[in-house]
Amino acid sequence: MGKQKLQAGVLPVRFRNGQIEVLLITSRTVGRWVIPKGNVKRRQSPLEAARQEAYEEAGVRGRLHPEPLGRYLHGRPGDQRWVEVYLMTVAEELDDWPEQAERRRCWVPLEEARQLVYEEGLRRLLDRLPDEWERRRQGRLLTPQASRLLVLLFLLISLVLAFGGTYYLAHLLTQPEVQQRLQELQQGTPPSLSADSVRS
Repeated sequence: MGKQKLQAGVLPVRFRNGQIEVLLITSRTVGRWVIPKGNVKRRQSPLEAARQEAYEEAGVRGRLHPEPLGRYLHGRPGDQRWVEVYLMTVAEELDDWPEQAERRRCWVPLEEARQLVYEEGLRRLLDRLPDEWERRRQGRLLTPQASRLLVLLFLLISLVLAFGGTYYLAHLLTQPEVQQRLQELQQGTPPSLSADSVRS
């Protein structure tokens, strides 16, 4: 059995009237309700592919969360591929977009979205959405960049303690740049390393 190809998908969401809403689109062939997704091109990251599919298939732009929500298998046996799904907090809905003549789009409450999609793997990701939304909204989820920064900070503090003692550590922690990095870590996603501001 050959290696399964990877696609990137995006789950566009917004918070309205106290509940999460999901933007679904119709497939071009049979009109099923799906999410924007497509192949990851050569020299393109899954995150970049997800952003592109959100624009081309659904006509939306927004903040893509750098950590994938998860994966699900899409397609028929013998022609299956993994879809890596990223969460997008939608900031802009375009009136014109590349595939608007081929698809419909519709905002629906989360529970309704779960009933409309036909792929079980996608339903399971939708089941996880409320908890993931809350974690990411509150900034409790460390990105890989934040985790690496935390490790580097720990190593730096260890070196200072080993060679300079607590006086130099106290001096180091008063520096504005160090305080800024500590604040970024507290927020979960370093602003200087955060993924994806909205493109104009």
